[in-house]
Amino acid sequence: MKNVIIVGAVAVFAAGCSGSSSSSSSSGSSGTSTTTTSSTGSASSGSSTGSSGSSTGSTGSSGSTGGIDCSAPSLAGAPTIVRNSPTGNPPAATGGPITDGTYFETSEDDYNGQSIENSTQRVVVFDQAHGTWRMAATDGTNMQAVAGALTVTSPAFTIDANACGTNATLTIQYTATSTTVSWIDPNHPNRIQNFTKQ
Repeated sequence: MKNVIIVGAVAVFAAGCSGSSSSSSSSGSSGTSTTTTSSTGSASSGSSTGSSGSSTGSTGSSGSTGGIDCSAPSLAGAPTIVRNSPTGNPPAATGGPITDGTYFETSEDDYNGQSIENSTQRVVVFDQAHGTWRMAATDGTNMQAVAGALTVTSPAFTIDANACGTNATLTIQYTATSTTVSWIDPNHPNRIQNFTKQ
């Protein structure tokens, strides 16, 4: 399993969607059976018990789980994030309808001396039709990604990464127009991250 961490808005999320595995075994009077499962992908397993036989089944791994797309969106074409240091306090989130689609982060507003974060490019995909949210970012060297089930309750949306094999949830305050989404970094309330629909 490849572990990944998104910097900035979702630093609490770790582990990608490549799947983790665990195994359990049981034994009969003289035979054994073993089933291996994955946290993502579709499972197929084989097992048998008997006086002298054994078999092992294993699952596959894919980019989606139960209809949730866990794959990393492409950063191709994403611009370099522009950093701004406005005066005063950051504006409160006002919510609004979010238009489904792919968004590039275009700028970051760091208020009250908030330090900038490391990512140089970021893309996010809102897919409310399928209840999915996906994000990828890079610092110029390493790519990082996270995905999960999406629930929008204006002025916030919640990402449940359990849907993609990570035991974590995160609620983010946002403001949206028909072509933009800006959110308050939940780990740094003086940071606003601004995204434009592609």
